[in-house]
Amino acid sequence: MTTDSSEFTISDELKSLVGREIDLGIAVVEAGAIAKFADAIKDPNPLYRDEEYAKGTPYGGIIAPPTFIHCFRDVGYARFNLEPLPWEKTTGLNGGNEFEIYGPMRPGDVITGKAKLVDIYARQSRSLGPMLFHIVEMTYTNQNNEMLGKQRSIGITYEAKE
Repeated sequence: MTTDSSEFTISDELKSLVGREIDLGIAVVEAGAIAKFADAIKDPNPLYRDEEYAKGTPYGGIIAPPTFIHCFRDVGYARFNLEPLPWEKTTGLNGGNEFEIYGPMRPGDVITGKAKLVDIYARQSRSLGPMLFHIVEMTYTNQNNEMLGKQRSIGITYEAKE
């Protein structure tokens, strides 16, 4: 079903999801994963992979790069089951991410995440047609219940064209 902007309104059912919070699960931070992430973002900082070097820093050991927190997001906005939508087939885009980092992740940390849907709104695109924006805020704590960071992600869903 194709829809134009005059037909596209966000249903009450969809609006009712705003404020809903879900668990993102639990994961353990691994030194190997930190090193691979640092390699992937081309960050040669030995703080992320060299234990001897890291011991001599104020951190006292290896830590993860700040945006490593993104690895634990489990695509939070995708798990909110954003339905009903006015399209039979959809596709999506990442509309961006913002991070607030409060403390480092370390090998062995047990990370718990939560995601909260904070907003849903519609916009019209000249090239893609009507789009649904969904804003999700995720929080991450460690095994000591210390808040390590927050992430705010924007998901964009629109009709898949044939």
